[in-house]
Amino acid sequence: TGQDCNWLTLFAAQAAIAIENARLHGAAVRRGEELAALLRATHTVMAGLDLQGILTRITEEASRISGISHVRVMLVDKAAQVLRARVVTGDLVPMGREVPLGSGLSGRVAMTGQPLFVADPQSDPQNLFATWAREHGIQTYLGLPIAVRNEVLGVLVFNTTHPYEYSPDELAYLTSFADQAAIAIQNAQLYAALEARARRLDTLTRLNQLISASLNMDEVLHEIARAAATLMDAPLVRIW
Repeated sequence: TGQDCNWLTLFAAQAAIAIENARLHGAAVRRGEELAALLRATHTVMAGLDLQGILTRITEEASRISGISHVRVMLVDKAAQVLRARVVTGDLVPMGREVPLGSGLSGRVAMTGQPLFVADPQSDPQNLFATWAREHGIQTYLGLPIAVRNEVLGVLVFNTTHPYEYSPDELAYLTSFADQAAIAIQNAQLYAALEARARRLDTLTRLNQLISASLNMDEVLHEIARAAATLMDAPLVRIW
């Protein structure tokens, strides 16, 4: 009857509201879990000034919060104008792999400073490693710039071996993680530079003291060579 139809329509409307409320609640819970995971990961990454240790923590935490096994951090080498894989999770990408800045997928991310998602890296004409991707069953590529104040320090790369589509929320919190990782990397690099400068100043101070105090030619020349090796990080120094 008409009355039954009205009642059923009202019931359906109430059911729709209940379903939508449940969906919103579930989304809010997931978002809260993602933010908590992001905060834990960021705290872990920011704790420390050892660059290699920080890079290792970045890849491990990025893999954990994304649920993706194959993650790597590639850092910019300005002198060589390449990206170089410094830490890798999973067993697909060799350590030390290099990509010219501006070339390939990761090189483009480093040059533009913009995230890049490729749903089919096996057939992407700009992928320098398309053959490798086919051989290892790589289905997707996501590259996020690791940047501080528009300076790209590296690229955080995610590869999956199954078709995958990142939600806007996933991209947002992974990008936030990459931004925090950039600060940690920059701090570690600055600390390393300060440590190197302190070591050099200490070496010069000790050398000056030795030269002033010693009259032994062999001893002085030996210390000069050793100090030069320390200052230049050279494996071999000779004085003729």
